[in-house]
Amino acid sequence: MKIVPGLYAIENWRYVVVGVSTNTETGEQCVLCQQFTSLFPFSFFLVPLGKFAAGMGADQKIVEQYDAPRLLKPSRGAYGITPGLYGHFKNPLNTYNVIAVARNTETGERCVLYQPLYGEYRYRLCHRPKAMFFERVEKPEHNYSGPRFFLMDAYCQPRIAA
Repeated sequence: MKIVPGLYAIENWRYVVVGVSTNTETGEQCVLCQQFTSLFPFSFFLVPLGKFAAGMGADQKIVEQYDAPRLLKPSRGAYGITPGLYGHFKNPLNTYNVIAVARNTETGERCVLYQPLYGEYRYRLCHRPKAMFFERVEKPEHNYSGPRFFLMDAYCQPRIAA
């Protein structure tokens, strides 16, 4: 099943399919969605690719197809993380566009959504467990003790890098 960015609907429930995100730890692919209902305004969620195709895909319809991934503009502070440009302790020049935190619909795990801005995975949607993203690392081989990722430049709103 090809995942097409756009506005989708299942009965009265509306959500945007942003694209496919890869878990950088397990390799699992998930469909990244952003819902906008009165109950859960503008929250992000990840649906495992197989579940999306088998479950949600059966009853859903595409209302509007987008040419490229796009995000809705939630109210300030609705991201679960400060969106922005982040660095990694191994090489601060390897930067990441951090978008938001999403919940995996199957496991309930919170994951940080981001895009590497370098290398072979440049601009791809990725996610990793929030606890791992924020963990403190001790790496004597790098003469480093501190956060795995660190904020370099905050954005007012998340954005998709292209």
